[in-house]
Amino acid sequence: MRKDTAAVLNGFLYIAGGEEKNGVISPTKSLFRFDPRTGRWMIGADMHLPRQDFQIAVLNNVLYAVGGRISPDESLSSVERYDPATDHWEDVAELCSPRRCVAVACLNGKIYAVGGSGNKALCSRVERYTVNDNKWELLQSISKPRFHAHLVPINNMLYLVGGASIDIRGQLICVDAIESFSPEKNQWTCITSMRNPRSEFGCCAINEKIYLIGGYDWNAGKRLSDVCCFNAGTKSWTSLPDLKESLIGVAASTLLVYEKHK
Repeated sequence: MRKDTAAVLNGFLYIAGGEEKNGVISPTKSLFRFDPRTGRWMIGADMHLPRQDFQIAVLNNVLYAVGGRISPDESLSSVERYDPATDHWEDVAELCSPRRCVAVACLNGKIYAVGGSGNKALCSRVERYTVNDNKWELLQSISKPRFHAHLVPINNMLYLVGGASIDIRGQLICVDAIESFSPEKNQWTCITSMRNPRSEFGCCAINEKIYLIGGYDWNAGKRLSDVCCFNAGTKSWTSLPDLKESLIGVAASTLLVYEKHK
């Protein structure tokens, strides 16, 4: 399986969706859970729809699978949530339009979905989901449509990092900017340039630091092995040791790993 997505909930690592190869490559409905205390994996209930190129939001002790694609030509507006207590998925309100590669994050009890692509067009749309209303609402759009980006919540702000877009010649390029969003003001602000522009990379945060892992550089046409860190507090970059190999379609999350006593 590859091009899956990862999330952490209550000390467990969840891996969902992605591709599987059974003669042909196709999206999967699969869900797996890893327990770092025992080092064991278990199989969870399948999603209602197979999907890849999507992200997961974690809110109120459940997982939300947002958008994605079911085939090369069909993007999804579907959103479904998983309750680990019952091992059950249920459908909730759909996105306003079908989108794959949409950036997703939770902040202050709401889910945000930014950008993505669908119907053979890139999207600059920003939506916010309220659980009690089971409803998505439109917010201020981002300045430049992008997909394969990541959205990171830090200190009541959202940071949109990386991703790809299309230039005036119709060529895919990496977006060379980090934008921050204030939900209170419903306003996006470009705050800095990327150290190494990339899409389809792994992304996770610890405190005010955002880590970017591997990915693909459309500007140079190559896979990346480098790892870097953006400090949202100081607006500064730090280079970290490279991966052992260049990786694309990386899924990343932060998880407390326990040392086994002999």
